[in-house]
Amino acid sequence: MDGDDAFLIARALNTLPSCTSYICRSLDEAQAYLSKAGVYHDAAKYPPAAAILTELRLGLHSAYDLLEWMRPHEHLRALPVYILSDAISPQDMDNLKHLGAAAIFEKPADTGELRATLAAIAEKVCGAD
Repeated sequence: MDGDDAFLIARALNTLPSCTSYICRSLDEAQAYLSKAGVYHDAAKYPPAAAILTELRLGLHSAYDLLEWMRPHEHLRALPVYILSDAISPQDMDNLKHLGAAAIFEKPADTGELRATLAAIAEKVCGAD
């Protein structure tokens, strides 16, 4: 996820009072956060995730890697994972859903449309207060 997208995602999520976001910049960082390892051991500072929003491509990794890593961790199985992608094939959609993705969204190129998509996801994840 590039810096601009991460900023837009955090901004969209933080517009809802009941929604707090943490941005993990890599698969390793996401795994540490979800496992409460390293700096993420303090549950008061880093509460459990209510959902995950990720891009399909994660640098050297992908959402596939994250979903496959989460699968054997029973405490993570019910955690909804929402995926954004610039372009996604029907086969990718089927495979990601099979691995447990809650929903897959095509990431709009237009910044305004991206904000609207992110706001809709944030509303779904965090609800309205």
